[in-house]
Amino acid sequence: MLKDLLNIDGGVISVVGSGGKKTFIENFSKELKDDLKIGESILITTTMGMAIPRGLRWDEIFIPNKIFLKTAHTRKIVYYGNGIDGRKMGPIESLDGLSNFKYVIINADNSDSKPLKANDDFEPKVLKETDMTVGVIPWGYLGRFVNGEIVQNENLFKMRFEKDAITKKTYKDIITSPDGLFKGAKGRKVLLITNVYKENDDFFDFANYIKKHVDMEIIYGSQKEGKYNKI
Repeated sequence: MLKDLLNIDGGVISVVGSGGKKTFIENFSKELKDDLKIGESILITTTMGMAIPRGLRWDEIFIPNKIFLKTAHTRKIVYYGNGIDGRKMGPIESLDGLSNFKYVIINADNSDSKPLKANDDFEPKVLKETDMTVGVIPWGYLGRFVNGEIVQNENLFKMRFEKDAITKKTYKDIITSPDGLFKGAKGRKVLLITNVYKENDDFFDFANYIKKHVDMEIIYGSQKEGKYNKI
């Protein structure tokens, strides 16, 4: 389980990176909820804006003067936004007044659901209270040519990282660059490599290369299957 691999018991977790953040936040919060005591809650919020959750992903949604939905559950996942922007919850600027939670999970980045990205000057936005920054990046794009279908901020990405096909070095540069995945990160840094459905030679060659060049905790796995391991 992710909770065991991350070895955490409360705190503020900021999630940055490209496609997969929303799925990670939803899955991880459900896992954490199973271990909550009666009366404890998890806050999910954003510093960049995020879609208002649908379905059964929440126990309470609170957007001041706009939406207040709640259940009678005694262990809760609470979504909080600062206003509404279209179909998104508006971003918060701080955690002032939002301290009575066992866990706080912050969507601190934006990628428009693209697998890879180059950060604009204003992103990500990691709050000072952060205890752990989780950087999400998907496996499976080696050899793909850089274009707007798989990359947010394509031109900026080509300037910083790669103009042609994605390589192991491209991934390494995204992860380690001062303007890359962990720009502005605070607390523990954890790299989460998603979309790993098969642990084959190609993946382990990639994983060993990343491990050699990246000085932080690395977890990989399939969010769809809910299976994870450490490198």
